[in-house]
Amino acid sequence: MTHATITTRLDADNPWPGLESYCEDAQGFFYGRVRECEKLLKRVLDAPVTVLFGRSGLGKTSLLHAGLFPLLRNENYLPIYVRFDLKPGAASLSCQLHDAVRHALQAEAPDATLPRDDESLWEYLHRADLELWSTRNYLLTPVLVLDQFEELFTLGEGVPDQVEAFKYDLADLAENRIPADLATRIKDDPAEARRFNLRSHNCKLLISLREDFLAHLEDWCRFSPALGRSRMRLLPLGIDEAFEAVYKPAEHLMTPELAHQVVDIIAGAGLHTGAGVLPHDVDVRVNRRGATDVEPTLLSLVCRELNEERKRLGKAAFDEQLVEEHGRSTIPNYYTSCVSGMRPEVAEFIENQLITTTGFRDFEAVEDAVPSHLTREELDQLIDSRLVRLAEYHGTQRIELIHDVLTGTVRSHRDQRNAERSRRLAEEEKEKEKAALAEAAERARERERAAQAQLAVEERAKIEAQRQTQALLKRTRQLRAVLAAAVVVAVVAASLWVWAIRQRNEAQEHFRAATAERLYGESLLMLAGRSPLGSNDFDAMQMLLAAYAIPSTEAGRNYDLLTVLNEERNLLKVIDLPFVVRSVAFSPDGSRIVSGSADSVVQVWDAVSGQPVGTPMRHGDRVTSVAFSPDGSRIVSGSADNSVRVWDAVTGQSAGEPMRHDAAVMSVAFSPAGSRIVSGGADKTVRVWDTASGKPVGAPMRHSDTVASVAFSPDGSHIVSGGYDKTVRVWDAVSGRPVGAPMTHGDRVMSVAFGPDGAHIASGSADKTVQMWDAVSGRAVGQPMRHDAAVMSVAFSPDGARIASASYDNAIQLWDVAAGGSEPSVLLGHESPVWTLAFSPDSRELVSAGGDDGSIRLWDATSWQPMRGHSDAAWAGYFDGGRRIGSGSGGDDKTVRWWDAETGQPIGEPLRVDGPDVGYLFPVDQNRLLSLSHDTANTVAQLWDARSGKPIGEALSLPPGPNREVVADDTTNPRIAVKLEPSVLQVYKSDTMRPVGALIRPTEEVATFNFSHDGEIVATGSVQGTVELWDSDTGERIGRPMKGDSWVASIVFSNDGSLMAVGYANYRLRLWDTGTFEPKGEDMPQVTLPAVVALSPDNRTIASGGDDGNIQLWDVDGQKQLGAPLTGHSASVTSLHFSSDGKKLLSSSGDGTLRVWPVLEPDPNLLCAKLTHNLTPERESETARGIDYDSPCTQLTASEYAGQR
Repeated sequence: MTHATITTRLDADNPWPGLESYCEDAQGFFYGRVRECEKLLKRVLDAPVTVLFGRSGLGKTSLLHAGLFPLLRNENYLPIYVRFDLKPGAASLSCQLHDAVRHALQAEAPDATLPRDDESLWEYLHRADLELWSTRNYLLTPVLVLDQFEELFTLGEGVPDQVEAFKYDLADLAENRIPADLATRIKDDPAEARRFNLRSHNCKLLISLREDFLAHLEDWCRFSPALGRSRMRLLPLGIDEAFEAVYKPAEHLMTPELAHQVVDIIAGAGLHTGAGVLPHDVDVRVNRRGATDVEPTLLSLVCRELNEERKRLGKAAFDEQLVEEHGRSTIPNYYTSCVSGMRPEVAEFIENQLITTTGFRDFEAVEDAVPSHLTREELDQLIDSRLVRLAEYHGTQRIELIHDVLTGTVRSHRDQRNAERSRRLAEEEKEKEKAALAEAAERARERERAAQAQLAVEERAKIEAQRQTQALLKRTRQLRAVLAAAVVVAVVAASLWVWAIRQRNEAQEHFRAATAERLYGESLLMLAGRSPLGSNDFDAMQMLLAAYAIPSTEAGRNYDLLTVLNEERNLLKVIDLPFVVRSVAFSPDGSRIVSGSADSVVQVWDAVSGQPVGTPMRHGDRVTSVAFSPDGSRIVSGSADNSVRVWDAVTGQSAGEPMRHDAAVMSVAFSPAGSRIVSGGADKTVRVWDTASGKPVGAPMRHSDTVASVAFSPDGSHIVSGGYDKTVRVWDAVSGRPVGAPMTHGDRVMSVAFGPDGAHIASGSADKTVQMWDAVSGRAVGQPMRHDAAVMSVAFSPDGARIASASYDNAIQLWDVAAGGSEPSVLLGHESPVWTLAFSPDSRELVSAGGDDGSIRLWDATSWQPMRGHSDAAWAGYFDGGRRIGSGSGGDDKTVRWWDAETGQPIGEPLRVDGPDVGYLFPVDQNRLLSLSHDTANTVAQLWDARSGKPIGEALSLPPGPNREVVADDTTNPRIAVKLEPSVLQVYKSDTMRPVGALIRPTEEVATFNFSHDGEIVATGSVQGTVELWDSDTGERIGRPMKGDSWVASIVFSNDGSLMAVGYANYRLRLWDTGTFEPKGEDMPQVTLPAVVALSPDNRTIASGGDDGNIQLWDVDGQKQLGAPLTGHSASVTSLHFSSDGKKLLSSSGDGTLRVWPVLEPDPNLLCAKLTHNLTPERESETARGIDYDSPCTQLTASEYAGQR
């Protein structure tokens, strides 16, 4: 194990470490990363495992030591830093981790019992008596910080066995999974379990690595999915943060102006001025990818070198001369120091391959550079010196300079080298001229000698010709023998040709398979937002389809296809375009969408196919806002050309003359009757126009800054507007007078909307909030609903149930109005700020457009969103023939709720059944509820009327007993089974609460039990892993016991009772044939405890829900995973039920939410349906590296973009 060693000690006179990392003691000098520190702290506190990743040179180690560790200590967490020693002969990685924990505890918790040498770290951290008290008498929680984890994939190649062994040990820690050897000991001796708190999670893991090694980490996610759940990407510093990093630790050494000057040097010699978060007028096109950023390592280097020069000159503080004269020479000097001592070919490689001829940054693939130009050791040295970095691009690692600021220096060195080479060449040419004259004289003398020799040659040639004539006669006689030998040679050659063809075919097959594997991996990484290539889901889906179709052994991989389909379940269509779309709107019948874009075009699209409808309608500048008239016959648009225009929605012809503002138009809307148009603009006015004549109606209404958004109330009597003056204002639509006082935000108001009842207004602001207001009083309704960045657009659903908001944080959030906007649902897919959105007329779909990603997206806004309402753990099932969902909860909630199974919307008000004996409550059918009480005093079961909330019949009250458990059957004649003693069960009729049949007496202590769907059979599962079946009428055993190898965690029957799925505590899932009492197929490995399982009605699919909140679908016949786990719940899954047609899966969770998931067929056409076109042949070739394949999307045509025009 190696520790972070930092040789430079920072103090007031030396506040920057240069290329070294900040240590924890240097926290007082570490600035510019406040937001990242807080974000990382939150992730570490919220998740058991966190992964921090970022490019080389961004200061990940400094962020850990000087940023995160002090914050963790304030929260009574103990950071334990580890960087593994991967040299051959070093201790195993698990031992190194074990030693790191021991040393940290000796220093920070001296009274703690230390881990024994023969005790695994998992066992130590799960000791039942484990308590780690600090010297200040606070209980500590260890945080294991594994830094520079990429070294396991580089240096670890030298010790592959150690890395492989550690992978499983780390997975046990990350997943809180009982190690295999301990599970075996517990199985042999159940008392062993009492030494441990098996469910505790007494530590946290934080892994830090370079982002170009994320793909390697993905391979580990198969063994430890937790490695993929909570991740944070570290980005370069922004201009403001870089200024803090320079100025804050050295306020006594420099002025703010000088600090800005230093930052400008790194940011590009002052060429970039930076920009605010939002455009100040409509002419600003936002492009976050072009935003200036600063490499922290280079910044620290320049600051340290300038400071050293300051001290050398004896200056008390920085001055302009120092910064001007020496600041810009720091980078050239640094470049020289990096390449000095290395072979000249290294500098030539950098100067020829890593910048273009005109001096721009370029790149070279690693496979082309090593070993042709560099050795691996030389590349590592350049990376360690922070001169170059590796970046992943379309599956290829490429080498590039760490920052554009280096290109001038590199180009200057190249120019000097080329000038020196030209001088040498000129001198060499002069020497060559002298040599050429001497050579010409020598050639003349040589010609004379050659002429004399020619006569002798000709004479010898005559003699040789006579000899060859005699030899030819002899060879003719030998010809027959030679021909016979040639036949043998031809046969051998043919065999070799066949072998060569076979080898070529095998090589091609390997290449096709490797290409498909790469495309599968890149598509999943991109969709997960973990790819260095970005998160473009259009490219990701096309990569997946290419991998699926490439003729290879990897073709048709259903796991990957289903993973993508599930990930994109909310996406209905993506319309990818080469320009920014600023506004979108649905037609009144929902069949069409209109968009306005930065290329000055208004375009209508088919809402189903995503194809353009009609001809484009053009403005003289970018289009900022569009809307359909209430009857759908016309379209109004506003533009930066200062005009409002009306168009025929069918022909695309302009209707009437443009209506003009004095500056760019920002927003337009029709009145409910369609007779008027309201517009707001950068001229700070709100104007009303007569639709038919195009003439203004009344005087303009004024803000004190740009008007960003306008809307009519549903009855047309009022207008709401929002502006850059941070206000929301309501106006009388007839008189133009203001109504009430302005409503204010903390920053510019970007969007406003009336609710469908006209009683409420929603506004979105650059202050990152959405606020709902009372339209009459102007008072805020509820708390602000928050995004992570400016809110650009808001919309009420036409049914009034939700508010949708689009933000600069690339996300769309759906807020439940009735719930006051708590816990939004999130739609992710845009890879840049989302500018605009709109609901469909039926409230079920949503259309949005992103800024620089140039896409219009259609979303299913209803089907797969969580159902919220319960405040405690919930249980749920399908009722009323699958038309309704019923859910119940216990704890402090104690309510039953009904939901529309199609829309997920609540039906009626929740029914609360309160009382001292109501601990858990859930529906038995649409008419009856069952409550259970489980405490130390007694266990009470009671039926209730689902409408009145009154009790039905007598309650069942049981005497006190340890580990009392109750399971209810959900048939029309419901029964309950109660565990009276560890190995005794009794079945009761729940309508009379009277016992049915004899006691059920399993041979081993019961861990769990369940009814068959018809209620006729009870299955019991023991702590030793045995499952037994019992007749619920008589209590008699059915058949023979079914033996497992770990205690039983869950049991479920198929609908017809022929199969039974059993989840075991050793993270296995097994199918049993209830007719033969034999296992069916292979065990299905789980990544967490399978707490709940369900079988589809057709017995083709099994679902398992874990205590990590994830759900995994399996194919019953092949026991194969149907895609990656379904993620969405934040606590244990409490129930799973398939719909009657098997196409949906209902889940509930300890987080109080219900979710419905699609159960999809592995059909690539489902993915094709989300696209509007195929790739062009050129893009297909680039994607598949020249491999020919037929796209599965046969109904789509090839084009560069959607609706190519």
